[in-house]
Amino acid sequence: MKLVAFLPVAVLALSACSPSGDAEPAIDISNGWVRATPGGSDITAAYFTLSNSGGSDRLVAVTSDQMDRVEMHSSSMGEGGVMRMEQQAALDVPSGGEAVLAPGGYHLMLYGAGGAALGDTICLNLEFEISGVRIACLPVMDDAPLG
Repeated sequence: MKLVAFLPVAVLALSACSPSGDAEPAIDISNGWVRATPGGSDITAAYFTLSNSGGSDRLVAVTSDQMDRVEMHSSSMGEGGVMRMEQQAALDVPSGGEAVLAPGGYHLMLYGAGGAALGDTICLNLEFEISGVRIACLPVMDDAPLG
């Protein structure tokens, strides 16, 4: 009899831990820009902020019809004060938090961007693990936008 009374409580407790109880991600993309390519270069970087007012998600891939390839990277200070860059497989966007892609930290490397001139717009297909694909069209600029 005691086991029967305990069973509904156990089921209720376990259901509260299930992933299906998590809120759906609510991703917002802001402050986006692409650095203008210096003369003769076809490699540049893209930056933006991913804000999430819902459940956790992950940026798992990025593509662009305007680029040969796009890679997620992080920069950090290495030994001897030398900046080091590493490719990342994914980028977490925490529940109720944000992931900031900015110079000197996480960023996207865009390869084949020979035409990324001031005033252009580069569109990126951001693929999230849960939210699916979101498109972000970013202006090409010399430096980060103010504000």
